[in-house]
Amino acid sequence: MKVACVQQKVKIFPNDDAFEAEIGRFVRQAKAEECGLIAFPEGAGAMLAAQYLPAPLVRVLMAAYNDGNSTGIINTGQKLLGKLVDTASATQDLAGVFKRTLNEHGLDMRRSYLRIFAAAARRHSMYVVAGSSYLPDEVTRRIVNASYLFGPSGETIGYQNKIHLYIEDTHLCTPGNEIKVFSTDFGKLGITICYESMFPEVGRFMAFQGAQALVNVSACPGERCFWKIRAGAWSRVQDNQVFGLHSCLVGKNDLSLKFKEPYRGRSSILAPIDLTDDNSGVLAQVATLDSEELITAHWDFDALRRAAAASDTRVREEFDRDVIRNYLPLYS
Repeated sequence: MKVACVQQKVKIFPNDDAFEAEIGRFVRQAKAEECGLIAFPEGAGAMLAAQYLPAPLVRVLMAAYNDGNSTGIINTGQKLLGKLVDTASATQDLAGVFKRTLNEHGLDMRRSYLRIFAAAARRHSMYVVAGSSYLPDEVTRRIVNASYLFGPSGETIGYQNKIHLYIEDTHLCTPGNEIKVFSTDFGKLGITICYESMFPEVGRFMAFQGAQALVNVSACPGERCFWKIRAGAWSRVQDNQVFGLHSCLVGKNDLSLKFKEPYRGRSSILAPIDLTDDNSGVLAQVATLDSEELITAHWDFDALRRAAAASDTRVREEFDRDVIRNYLPLYS
Protein backbone atom coordinates (compact mmCIF):
# COMPACT_ATOMS: atom_id res chain seq x y z
CA MET A 1 0.00 0.00 0.00
CA LYS A 2 1.15 3.51 -0.76
CA VAL A 3 0.86 5.94 2.16
CA ALA A 4 1.02 9.71 2.47
CA CYS A 5 2.44 11.82 5.29
CA VAL A 6 1.51 15.49 5.70
CA GLN A 7 3.83 18.14 7.08
CA GLN A 8 1.31 20.88 7.77
CA LYS A 9 1.77 24.54 8.66
CA VAL A 10 -0.17 26.23 11.44
CA LYS A 11 -2.80 28.50 9.92
CA ILE A 12 -5.87 30.41 11.06
CA PHE A 13 -9.20 29.36 9.55
CA PRO A 14 -12.20 31.66 9.95
CA ASN A 15 -14.76 28.85 9.57
CA ASP A 16 -15.26 25.13 8.99
CA ASP A 17 -15.38 25.54 5.23
CA ALA A 18 -11.90 27.05 5.06
CA PHE A 19 -10.46 24.28 7.24
CA GLU A 20 -12.25 21.61 5.21
CA ALA A 21 -10.83 23.03 1.98
CA GLU A 22 -7.31 22.82 3.43
CA ILE A 23 -7.75 19.20 4.52
CA GLY A 24 -9.31 18.34 1.16
CA ARG A 25 -6.32 19.80 -0.68
CA PHE A 26 -3.95 17.35 0.97
CA VAL A 27 -6.25 14.35 0.67
CA ARG A 28 -6.86 15.00 -3.04
CA GLN A 29 -3.12 15.15 -3.63
CA ALA A 30 -2.62 11.85 -1.80
CA LYS A 31 -5.44 10.23 -3.77
CA ALA A 32 -3.97 11.47 -7.04
CA GLU A 33 -0.78 9.63 -6.08
CA GLU A 34 -2.85 6.48 -5.42
CA CYS A 35 -2.33 6.41 -1.67
CA GLY A 36 -4.55 4.32 0.58
CA LEU A 37 -3.72 6.12 3.83
CA ILE A 38 -2.87 9.69 4.80
CA ALA A 39 -1.77 11.04 8.18
CA PHE A 40 -1.97 14.61 9.52
CA PRO A 41 0.07 15.99 12.45
CA GLU A 42 -0.66 16.62 16.10
CA GLY A 43 -2.67 19.80 16.53
CA ALA A 44 -4.22 19.70 13.07
CA GLY A 45 -7.74 19.68 14.50
CA ALA A 46 -6.93 22.38 17.04
CA MET A 47 -6.89 24.89 14.18
CA LEU A 48 -10.70 24.65 14.19
CA ALA A 49 -10.73 26.81 17.34
CA ALA A 50 -10.05 30.15 15.64
CA GLN A 51 -13.59 30.56 14.30
CA TYR A 52 -14.94 30.93 17.84
CA LEU A 53 -12.74 33.95 18.63
CA PRO A 54 -13.85 37.58 18.19
CA ALA A 55 -13.74 38.58 14.53
CA PRO A 56 -11.13 41.36 15.04
CA LEU A 57 -8.80 38.89 16.75
CA VAL A 58 -9.29 36.37 13.94
CA ARG A 59 -8.27 39.01 11.41
CA VAL A 60 -5.16 39.80 13.44
CA LEU A 61 -4.21 36.15 13.67
CA MET A 62 -4.86 35.47 9.99
CA ALA A 63 -2.52 38.32 9.07
CA ALA A 64 0.17 37.08 11.45
CA TYR A 65 -0.06 33.38 10.63
CA ASN A 66 -1.36 32.98 7.11
CA ASP A 67 0.70 35.76 5.53
CA GLY A 68 3.90 34.78 7.30
CA ASN A 69 4.21 38.23 8.89
CA SER A 70 7.63 38.27 10.53
CA THR A 71 6.80 41.23 12.81
CA GLY A 72 4.69 38.98 14.97
CA ILE A 73 1.17 38.95 16.24
CA ILE A 74 1.43 41.84 18.67
CA ASN A 75 2.79 44.34 16.14
CA THR A 76 0.26 43.19 13.55
CA GLY A 77 -2.56 43.62 16.03
CA GLN A 78 -1.45 47.12 16.90
CA LYS A 79 -1.16 48.04 13.25
CA LEU A 80 -4.58 46.72 12.24
CA LEU A 81 -6.60 47.42 15.35
CA GLY A 82 -5.08 50.50 16.89
CA LYS A 83 -6.77 51.07 20.24
CA LEU A 84 -8.62 47.77 20.53
CA VAL A 85 -6.71 46.97 23.70
CA ASP A 86 -8.75 43.88 24.58
CA THR A 87 -7.93 42.21 21.30
CA ALA A 88 -4.27 43.19 21.41
CA SER A 89 -3.91 41.85 24.95
CA ALA A 90 -5.63 38.60 23.94
CA THR A 91 -2.86 37.97 21.44
CA GLN A 92 -0.42 37.91 24.36
CA ASP A 93 -2.28 35.03 26.04
CA LEU A 94 -3.34 32.80 23.19
CA ALA A 95 -2.86 29.72 25.36
CA GLY A 96 -5.39 31.08 27.83
CA VAL A 97 -7.75 32.16 25.06
CA PHE A 98 -7.46 28.73 23.47
CA LYS A 99 -8.19 26.95 26.74
CA ARG A 100 -11.32 29.05 27.33
CA THR A 101 -12.42 28.33 23.77
CA LEU A 102 -12.04 24.59 24.41
CA ASN A 103 -14.13 24.81 27.56
CA GLU A 104 -16.89 26.77 25.83
CA HIS A 105 -16.86 25.28 22.32
CA GLY A 106 -15.09 21.95 22.65
CA LEU A 107 -18.13 19.91 21.65
CA ASP A 108 -18.66 22.07 18.56
CA MET A 109 -14.99 21.63 17.62
CA ARG A 110 -15.31 17.88 18.11
CA ARG A 111 -18.34 17.68 15.81
CA SER A 112 -16.52 19.67 13.12
CA TYR A 113 -13.35 17.59 13.44
CA LEU A 114 -15.24 14.30 13.12
CA ARG A 115 -17.42 15.49 10.24
CA ILE A 116 -14.63 17.04 8.16
CA PHE A 117 -12.12 14.21 8.40
CA ALA A 118 -14.79 11.51 7.99
CA ALA A 119 -16.08 13.24 4.87
CA ALA A 120 -12.57 13.48 3.42
CA ALA A 121 -11.97 9.77 4.05
CA ARG A 122 -15.30 8.82 2.48
CA ARG A 123 -14.98 11.14 -0.51
CA HIS A 124 -11.59 9.75 -1.48
CA SER A 125 -11.98 6.16 -0.15
CA MET A 126 -8.89 6.40 2.05
CA TYR A 127 -7.81 5.71 5.58
CA VAL A 128 -7.24 9.04 7.34
CA VAL A 129 -5.26 9.52 10.55
CA ALA A 130 -6.72 12.90 11.40
CA GLY A 131 -3.80 14.17 13.40
CA SER A 132 -4.91 15.23 16.84
CA SER A 133 -6.93 17.89 18.55
CA TYR A 134 -7.74 18.92 22.06
CA LEU A 135 -11.32 17.68 22.38
CA PRO A 136 -13.82 16.50 25.00
CA ASP A 137 -13.36 12.76 25.49
CA GLU A 138 -16.25 10.63 24.19
CA VAL A 139 -16.80 9.04 27.61
CA THR A 140 -15.53 11.38 30.34
CA ARG A 141 -16.05 14.69 28.49
CA ARG A 142 -12.72 15.83 29.94
CA ILE A 143 -10.45 17.63 27.47
CA VAL A 144 -7.90 15.19 26.00
CA ASN A 145 -5.39 15.26 23.16
CA ALA A 146 -6.92 12.69 20.80
CA SER A 147 -6.09 11.37 17.35
CA TYR A 148 -8.87 9.66 15.35
CA LEU A 149 -8.65 7.09 12.57
CA PHE A 150 -11.29 7.07 9.82
CA GLY A 151 -11.93 4.31 7.29
CA PRO A 152 -12.51 4.52 3.52
CA SER A 153 -16.29 4.61 4.01
CA GLY A 154 -15.98 7.53 6.41
CA GLU A 155 -16.51 5.35 9.46
CA THR A 156 -14.80 6.18 12.74
CA ILE A 157 -12.52 3.21 13.40
CA GLY A 158 -11.31 4.51 16.74
CA TYR A 159 -9.24 7.07 18.59
CA GLN A 160 -6.13 7.19 20.77
CA ASN A 161 -5.84 9.65 23.64
CA LYS A 162 -2.36 10.88 24.50
CA ILE A 163 -1.29 9.08 27.67
CA HIS A 164 2.07 10.68 28.48
CA LEU A 165 1.57 14.42 28.34
CA TYR A 166 4.38 16.68 27.19
CA ILE A 167 5.09 19.65 29.43
CA GLU A 168 3.19 21.92 27.01
CA ASP A 169 0.08 19.69 27.11
CA THR A 170 -0.50 19.71 30.84
CA HIS A 171 -2.17 23.14 30.98
CA LEU A 172 -4.62 22.16 28.24
CA CYS A 173 -5.75 18.57 28.75
CA THR A 174 -5.84 15.42 30.87
CA PRO A 175 -4.02 12.15 30.04
CA GLY A 176 -5.57 9.07 28.47
CA ASN A 177 -5.32 5.61 30.01
CA GLU A 178 -5.58 3.07 27.16
CA ILE A 179 -3.10 1.72 24.60
CA LYS A 180 -5.11 0.76 21.51
CA VAL A 181 -4.56 -0.75 18.09
CA PHE A 182 -6.96 -0.46 15.18
CA SER A 183 -7.88 -3.09 12.57
CA THR A 184 -7.74 -2.11 8.91
CA ASP A 185 -7.79 -3.93 5.58
CA PHE A 186 -3.99 -3.90 5.49
CA GLY A 187 -3.42 -4.99 9.10
CA LYS A 188 -3.39 -3.42 12.54
CA LEU A 189 -2.29 0.14 13.17
CA GLY A 190 -1.17 1.96 16.32
CA ILE A 191 -1.14 5.74 16.84
CA THR A 192 1.23 7.55 19.18
CA ILE A 193 1.04 11.27 19.81
CA CYS A 194 4.37 13.11 19.78
CA TYR A 195 6.14 12.58 23.17
CA GLU A 196 4.55 9.12 23.37
CA SER A 197 7.12 7.82 20.89
CA MET A 198 9.82 8.17 23.56
CA PHE A 199 8.22 5.49 25.73
CA PRO A 200 9.34 2.12 24.30
CA GLU A 201 6.67 0.26 26.25
CA VAL A 202 3.85 2.00 24.36
CA GLY A 203 5.13 0.90 20.95
CA ARG A 204 5.97 -2.57 22.27
CA PHE A 205 2.50 -3.11 23.73
CA MET A 206 0.98 -1.99 20.43
CA ALA A 207 3.20 -4.45 18.58
CA PHE A 208 2.20 -7.22 21.02
CA GLN A 209 -1.42 -6.45 20.10
CA GLY A 210 -0.55 -7.07 16.46
CA ALA A 211 0.28 -3.59 15.14
CA GLN A 212 2.20 -3.75 11.87
CA ALA A 213 2.54 0.03 11.56
CA LEU A 214 2.98 2.83 14.09
CA VAL A 215 1.92 6.36 13.18
CA ASN A 216 3.32 9.20 15.28
CA VAL A 217 1.69 12.61 14.98
CA SER A 218 3.67 15.46 16.51
CA ALA A 219 3.95 19.18 17.15
CA CYS A 220 7.49 19.88 18.38
CA PRO A 221 8.49 23.34 19.67
CA GLY A 222 11.98 23.74 18.31
CA GLU A 223 14.46 21.62 16.38
CA ARG A 224 15.92 19.87 19.43
CA CYS A 225 12.48 18.65 20.52
CA PHE A 226 11.79 17.40 17.00
CA TRP A 227 14.96 15.31 16.80
CA LYS A 228 14.14 13.70 20.15
CA ILE A 229 10.68 12.70 18.96
CA ARG A 230 12.01 11.58 15.59
CA ALA A 231 14.59 9.39 17.35
CA GLY A 232 11.80 7.80 19.38
CA ALA A 233 9.53 7.22 16.39
CA TRP A 234 12.42 5.75 14.37
CA SER A 235 13.48 3.51 17.25
CA ARG A 236 9.96 2.14 17.79
CA VAL A 237 9.96 1.06 14.15
CA GLN A 238 13.31 -0.68 14.50
CA ASP A 239 12.75 -2.36 17.85
CA ASN A 240 9.33 -3.69 16.84
CA GLN A 241 10.08 -4.43 13.15
CA VAL A 242 7.05 -2.52 11.87
CA PHE A 243 6.43 0.30 9.41
CA GLY A 244 6.25 3.85 10.71
CA LEU A 245 5.08 7.31 9.79
CA HIS A 246 5.95 10.58 11.55
CA SER A 247 3.76 13.57 10.65
CA CYS A 248 4.87 16.98 11.95
CA LEU A 249 3.21 20.35 12.50
CA VAL A 250 5.40 23.33 11.58
CA GLY A 251 5.11 27.08 11.93
CA LYS A 252 4.18 29.63 14.56
CA ASN A 253 3.77 28.49 18.14
CA ASP A 254 1.72 30.60 20.53
CA LEU A 255 0.14 27.85 22.66
CA SER A 256 3.27 26.85 24.57
CA LEU A 257 3.91 28.33 27.99
CA LYS A 258 7.61 27.49 28.38
CA PHE A 259 9.14 26.47 25.04
CA LYS A 260 8.23 29.26 22.63
CA GLU A 261 10.24 28.17 19.60
CA PRO A 262 8.29 27.64 16.36
CA TYR A 263 7.12 24.12 15.59
CA ARG A 264 9.75 22.27 13.58
CA GLY A 265 9.92 18.87 11.88
CA ARG A 266 11.05 16.71 8.99
CA SER A 267 8.12 14.41 8.52
CA SER A 268 9.09 10.92 7.43
CA ILE A 269 7.87 7.49 6.37
CA LEU A 270 9.88 4.78 8.09
CA ALA A 271 10.70 1.09 7.81
CA PRO A 272 12.97 -1.45 9.48
CA ILE A 273 16.59 -1.03 8.40
CA ASP A 274 16.34 -4.44 6.69
CA LEU A 275 13.95 -2.87 4.15
CA THR A 276 16.01 0.21 3.26
CA ASP A 277 18.95 -0.23 0.90
CA ASP A 278 20.91 2.63 2.48
CA ASN A 279 20.41 1.23 6.03
CA SER A 280 18.74 4.48 7.09
CA GLY A 281 15.34 3.09 8.04
CA VAL A 282 13.82 6.03 6.11
CA LEU A 283 11.66 5.49 3.02
CA ALA A 284 10.90 9.18 2.45
CA GLN A 285 11.24 12.44 4.34
CA VAL A 286 10.45 16.14 3.96
CA ALA A 287 13.29 18.32 2.69
CA THR A 288 13.34 21.02 5.39
CA LEU A 289 12.36 21.64 9.02
CA ASP A 290 9.77 24.33 8.28
CA SER A 291 8.23 23.69 4.86
CA GLU A 292 4.72 22.42 4.19
CA GLU A 293 4.86 19.25 2.11
CA LEU A 294 3.26 15.89 1.41
CA ILE A 295 5.49 12.84 0.99
CA THR A 296 4.61 9.30 -0.08
CA ALA A 297 6.13 5.82 0.06
CA HIS A 298 5.08 2.17 -0.21
CA TRP A 299 4.47 -0.16 2.74
CA ASP A 300 4.94 -3.74 1.51
CA PHE A 301 3.62 -5.95 4.30
CA ASP A 302 4.67 -9.18 2.62
CA ALA A 303 8.23 -7.87 2.43
CA LEU A 304 7.95 -6.78 6.07
CA ARG A 305 7.06 -10.31 7.17
CA ARG A 306 9.84 -11.83 5.09
CA ALA A 307 12.40 -9.37 6.43
CA ALA A 308 11.38 -9.98 10.03
CA ALA A 309 11.67 -13.75 9.56
CA ALA A 310 15.07 -13.53 7.86
CA SER A 311 16.58 -10.83 10.05
CA ASP A 312 19.50 -11.47 12.39
CA THR A 313 17.55 -9.40 14.97
CA ARG A 314 14.27 -11.26 15.38
CA VAL A 315 12.94 -9.03 18.10
CA ARG A 316 9.48 -10.45 18.59
CA GLU A 317 10.46 -14.11 18.50
CA GLU A 318 13.43 -13.66 20.81
CA PHE A 319 11.80 -11.35 23.36
CA ASP A 320 11.95 -13.26 26.64
CA ARG A 321 8.54 -12.66 28.12
CA ASP A 322 9.17 -14.91 31.10
CA VAL A 323 12.08 -12.79 32.28
CA ILE A 324 10.31 -9.52 31.55
CA ARG A 325 7.27 -10.60 33.59
CA ASN A 326 9.48 -10.71 36.67
CA TYR A 327 10.11 -6.99 36.31
CA LEU A 328 6.60 -5.78 35.48
CA PRO A 329 5.86 -5.00 39.16
CA LEU A 330 8.49 -2.24 38.87
CA TYR A 331 5.96 -0.30 36.78
CA SER A 332 3.37 -0.31 39.57
